[in-house]
Amino acid sequence: MDETTGKNSDSELSLKGLKMPKRAKIITDFREYPESELSDAVMLIINCLKMNSDLFIGLPVPVVLLKKQLEKFDKIRNSPVYQGQTPDTKKSRSVLQKSLSANGKWLNDMAYGNVSLLTKTGYPFHEKSKEQGILPKTVLTLTATKSRGRLKFTISIIRIQNIRYGIMYTFADNPEKDPSKWRFYYCSKKDGIISDLVSKKEYKFVSFGMGSDNRLQYSNPVFMSAL
Repeated sequence: MDETTGKNSDSELSLKGLKMPKRAKIITDFREYPESELSDAVMLIINCLKMNSDLFIGLPVPVVLLKKQLEKFDKIRNSPVYQGQTPDTKKSRSVLQKSLSANGKWLNDMAYGNVSLLTKTGYPFHEKSKEQGILPKTVLTLTATKSRGRLKFTISIIRIQNIRYGIMYTFADNPEKDPSKWRFYYCSKKDGIISDLVSKKEYKFVSFGMGSDNRLQYSNPVFMSAL
């Protein structure tokens, strides 16, 4: 502030318009990884964390336990086919993913954007927001619920940092083909419940990711009615 004029100096004005760069972060959500790709990723993480154990003291899930969880996951998924293998694989994978998420969040907080430190974790990095471009299409899945006027939704994950998700929907018989003119539903999570739908009335839905590029790509439409 210039004391003689009461106005901000040029340097102060330029600083006000300056945006702080976003910190580098590693991925903490592995739900979109195929089984074999997930296994390979976790093995790399385990090896890197063991090699640099002196840097990462205090992990929520010890590396020894993470290794046991990976071995159980691999044993079940690679076993000869048996009844109940699919739910067993899903259960062991869920345990493994929760551990990866817990450790990943801890590492992000601890490293606070230090790229050199995060590289030593073995975790993959988020893609930078400035490199997003037009986001890829998502896949929308809808499931009926036992409650009237409600549908459960799940949106596939886009592996890019700082992505939000939305759904556009309208009655199936609406002749308007542009989803941007349909009703908007903001998704605070990638799965949840859409409520207040007209019972037994068919709707059409599309999902999309929202990033740094304003151009949206909508999923293939899904048609469904609620009870």
